[in-house]
Amino acid sequence: MADPQIKFKRSSVASKRPTLDNVALGEFAINVYDGNLFTRVDTGGVGIATTVSNLTPWTENYGGESITYLGNQTSGVATITASGDAIFAGVVTATHFYGDGSNLTGIGAASTENVVTDSLKVIGVSTFQSHVHLGDNDELRIGDGNDLKLWHNGFNSIINDEGVGDLYLGGNSSVNITNGALSEFKAKFITDGAVELYYDNSKKLETTNSGVTVTGHTETDTLQVSNDVSIGVGGTTAFFDVSTGNIGIGSTQPTTKLDVNGGVISTQIKSGIITATSQFYPPILTTTERDAIGFSTGAFIFNETENRLQVYLGSTWASLTVDIDSYSIINM
Repeated sequence: MADPQIKFKRSSVASKRPTLDNVALGEFAINVYDGNLFTRVDTGGVGIATTVSNLTPWTENYGGESITYLGNQTSGVATITASGDAIFAGVVTATHFYGDGSNLTGIGAASTENVVTDSLKVIGVSTFQSHVHLGDNDELRIGDGNDLKLWHNGFNSIINDEGVGDLYLGGNSSVNITNGALSEFKAKFITDGAVELYYDNSKKLETTNSGVTVTGHTETDTLQVSNDVSIGVGGTTAFFDVSTGNIGIGSTQPTTKLDVNGGVISTQIKSGIITATSQFYPPILTTTERDAIGFSTGAFIFNETENRLQVYLGSTWASLTVDIDSYSIINM
């Protein structure tokens, strides 16, 4: 009599799994090609089979060189080789990785798109072949106390130094502040040179080795200077001597409170008391210059065309004849 044999339902097709219709509850089926054993499973505990489960999820590969975990998949999701290497098909998520990482290979390669971990501590230099991407409100923190932080909050980009020391920005050539396209300057800080400030990419202020050069109109509520002031306009210099309070126009060495090197045209001149130490000079004009100006009644000039003192009576000019010896008016 031949030895009795028990044979299960079977298939020799690689990776083939039985369906619910192929096996009854408690019945077994085997894939003789893969070496996997299957049965119907009652996952609801009500005596009704609901799925087919692989009873041998770990499969020894040919030659005993490795084993592969299939679970309920038709292809391996994890393989452990005879040398102890673990190969995973998909993302590896872990709370910790142990070891110095010297044998990790392929991180970031096409075969491994992501390494997901709560914490990654790297000892030594890290080299990135592509970008480092931080999402909105993800901070790049620098320093033992996270003193320096860089982040984008979804609207603004922020560099924040909360440490006790200073924040330095350095550059061997210059440090430039530009627009987002790097095409327009807002400020330039040039090493061993000028500091330049711009409005709409047009330079308006520049420091020099002797002071500051300003281009355009300047307004100030108060201007206080400690040295002499010289202002040049159209070839004429206005000079203020802070030591004496004298103002020179066309003169850089004014000897009186107002020292004008040239003619003065005025619609009105008011004078205070004339003393022995001060002098009063009326406007000196030619007849042509006098008639080209609109004067008010009482205006007083010296007409150098006629060599006479003249006063304006509202419609005509009257000449004054003065006796120099007696200081008396002899006719008008």
